Order: sequence, then C-alpha cells, then structure tokens
Amino acid sequence: MTDTLLYLFSTWGNFLVLAVTFFSCLAAPLPASLVMLAGGAFAGAGDVSLLATGGVALSGAVLGDQTGFAIGKRVQGRLQRWSERSKRTARSLQKAEFFMQNHGARGLFLSRWLFSPLGPYVNVLAGATQVRWQVFTLWTLIGETVWVSLYVGLGYGLSDQIETLASLSADLTGALTAAVLAVAIATWLVRRRTS
Repeated sequence: MTDTLLYLFSTWGNFLVLAVTFFSCLAAPLPASLVMLAGGAFAGAGDVSLLATGGVALSGAVLGDQTGFAIGKRVQGRLQRWSERSKRTARSLQKAEFFMQNHGARGLFLSRWLFSPLGPYVNVLAGATQVRWQVFTLWTLIGETVWVSLYVGLGYGLSDQIETLASLSADLTGALTAAVLAVAIATWLVRRRTS
C-alpha cells in the first residue's frame, strides 16, 4: 500500500492530499493520515513545499468538515431512517452521539485527530443537532490543525522511515477507536441495566 501511495503522490502531488483529506472527512475509507505522512516525507526530501502540503491538507480537512456539517443540517430528519437501514451507520452515529453528549466542544476537537474515525459522523451529527456553526468551526479548525501538523510533521521529520510510520499510525488509530467503542458500549449497558 505504501508503495502505491508514494507512486500516487509522485504523480498527483498535493492535489492528492487535498482530495483525500476532504473525502476522508466525509467518511470515505481513504488513508488520509498515511497520505499526509507521505506528503510530509516528500517535503522532507525537498520535492514539495512543507507549507503547501500542510496548507492543502488543512484546507481539504476543513472543507470536508464544513461539508459534513452542512449535510447534517439538510438531513436532520433522515438520519434516523438511515441508521435503521444500516447497522454500521447506526453504530457510528451512536458512537458520535455518545461522544458529543459527553465531550461537547472538546469532542469536536478530539474527533479531528485523536479519535479521527468518529470525525465524519460527528460532523453530520453536529449539523443535525444544531450545534452553532461558529463553535463547530472553531473547534474543528483547531483539531484539524493538530491532526495535520502531527502527520505532515512526522512525515517531514522521519521521511526515511515512512513505512514504519504508516504501520504505527494505522495500529494506533485502530486501538484508540476500539477503546472509545468499548467505553460507549459499557456506558450504554450500564444505563440500560439501571433503566
């Protein structure tokens, strides 16, 4: 996968970073963190500008977040019907709702980088539940800045070890997401038992 990604980056450059970060914020199963690592590695090798790579990654992520928020505003009533048709969508929305209820603005921030698989669902849910746009934008912008800085910066600083970084990134994101899911299920079970 890393070889393919590096080839795609050498062909498409920062346009790939922009497109992948945008669509990953809309729940497309794309390796945005890996693409940013690759972009940082190319910047570290002097092939592209670090500032440009970071800028397009941040732009794609922010545009994706804003698009998800706008979609949430438009589909408020339909979310329940969608979750009834798809167990995966229902689970993701439940996790995002739990996350938003328990963490509020801090949840917006953390779902950008620490629990990034929840981010696209938090975007839609924030729009659907009337989170103020200014609050959403501020906290997601700060969170996306952390996310982009971490991955592009790691790729830049450790460009000679990109494959090791890619593997570590995937393992860490999966472990954090599993931990959030375990806490959400445990809380749901406790609430259900006490009801």
